[in-house]
Amino acid sequence: MPDTLQNNKILSSWKQIADFLGVSERTAQHWEQEKGLPVRRVSGAKGRISADAAELERWIQTKLHKVPWYSNVKYLRYCVGLSMALLILVTSILIGKYFAVNHLGPPARCHIDIDTLIVSDQNGREIWRKRFEDRLFAGAYSETGTTDYRKAWFGKLGPDRSVSTLFVYYPVSRETQGTALICFSQTGNEVWRFVPGKVVSDFKGAHSPFYVVSDFHVTSLQPGGPVRILVTSHHLFEHPNQLAVLDERGKTLAEYWHSGYLTHLDVEDINGDGIKEILLGGINNGFGSATLVVLDPRKVGGASAQARGDPRQLRGLGAGTEKAVIFFPRACISQGLQYNRMFRMDAARSLVKAEVAESEDDTRATVIYTFDGNLSLQNVTISDHLKNIHNLMSAKGEIDHPFSDAEEDNLRKRLRILGIGKGL
Repeated sequence: MPDTLQNNKILSSWKQIADFLGVSERTAQHWEQEKGLPVRRVSGAKGRISADAAELERWIQTKLHKVPWYSNVKYLRYCVGLSMALLILVTSILIGKYFAVNHLGPPARCHIDIDTLIVSDQNGREIWRKRFEDRLFAGAYSETGTTDYRKAWFGKLGPDRSVSTLFVYYPVSRETQGTALICFSQTGNEVWRFVPGKVVSDFKGAHSPFYVVSDFHVTSLQPGGPVRILVTSHHLFEHPNQLAVLDERGKTLAEYWHSGYLTHLDVEDINGDGIKEILLGGINNGFGSATLVVLDPRKVGGASAQARGDPRQLRGLGAGTEKAVIFFPRACISQGLQYNRMFRMDAARSLVKAEVAESEDDTRATVIYTFDGNLSLQNVTISDHLKNIHNLMSAKGEIDHPFSDAEEDNLRKRLRILGIGKGL
């Protein structure tokens, strides 16, 4: 993945401003009129606005979160005069809430509101809420955002088998504190917290311990086996990626490290032997290639092997225990890029499908590779959009040939599958 994290300093639409604030566009527009939200009209462009992210941060601290004027001695004395009446009212509310909670269903949904996680039952009735010290990064949780990775899970964990909530804590200040996977009890108490990553080194030096949880999966890896929590996390600025295997109490049982982001995670018994394989899709930075890594859950450890002399080779972690590794060749249109990348991955019994994006910013230009349960290549499908881009680049002289059926054969020949013989 890229060596630096990209952050926009100028927000150029109400949607970007609302996402930054963690509210709806209507609320952001209301705050401009009622609370002086610092936005500017772009001259010469009707209806266009912009805002500086740093100014918004200062406005939030000085305006939105400032202490109300009525927090003074006179107001407190006034409150004392109403205390008896309020005590009766609060007692009535608490009694009513006590009986209402007993009729709520288990946690099933959640949403965020600026710095607060709100958990509700299947019918949308609030069960509990948790306010964090820092604001949550709204873009990470948006259903219409650029990522579809899991950010919350509800299910039975722990010895009492109550319904727990697993939540990816993704603050706006992730660059200085990273992210975490937090387990909450059915009533909203924090049970444990897994902070991914640690200081690891390659031949360029040591990398800081700030990581982002990309995806996680809760499953039993074999029939009747204990529940395991798999978490894949990537470094904020550099290439290291960690897969951690946790037990139900959040204890780390095993780790696998990789030189390149593995943002896609799936668990499936693809070859029908009763043991679920761990499948990780993403990028290998050293090889400049989209990759698929397959691990046996009973043997997880070490770090991926890079090409000889690659400074990104992780050190002191031992040899990786991959069951199989697939490197996906670049199509002609992506030869000038740093790498192609895994865009989507689906696994089922006797089937693995990997969709590889060959354009840096156009996810419609893809190649779909289909494998059987033993990872033997069955089919290669090139999207029509990729074919069109190829021909446009050829017409501009950026590629020395038009698209032809030979492209598919070329991708088949250059696909590399390592670590397996006739089967898994």
